[in-house]
Amino acid sequence: MARIHGEVTIECPIDTVFDHVADRTKEPTYNPRIGESVKLTAGPIGVGTRFRTLSSAGGRPVEGLIDVTEYARPSRLTFRTYLPTADIEDTLQFGPAPTGTRVAWDWSVRPVGPARLLSPLIAALGRRRQTANWTTLKRHLEQRPDGPPGR
Repeated sequence: MARIHGEVTIECPIDTVFDHVADRTKEPTYNPRIGESVKLTAGPIGVGTRFRTLSSAGGRPVEGLIDVTEYARPSRLTFRTYLPTADIEDTLQFGPAPTGTRVAWDWSVRPVGPARLLSPLIAALGRRRQTANWTTLKRHLEQRPDGPPGR
């Protein structure tokens, strides 16, 4: 199993950041590997909500399923993601920061099948990709009208 941790401060209100991250249909706005994300369940987002994603790996389409397993607005979210090559538990914590919202992520990636042999590579690649994704989300949200004051 690979563990991936990190954090970022986003100059936006905590509710704005939480709601954007909780709605995985918005993931393509900050994760270039996700081409499509669709909410599969009816009703508001909460525990039990399921999303289907379509991404690309090595030029091939990869479908994933994401379940919301914890939803404590606006402080904590947990997702379970099921991919052909890995099961991922992604816990996110949101808190106040002097200039906005602090977001901390903690991923547990459990490769399945032949991908188990690639655990060290998956961890290194995952860290780099997560940092890039959160940096992109930060830029995206800080450019919104409800982003940082004075912009």
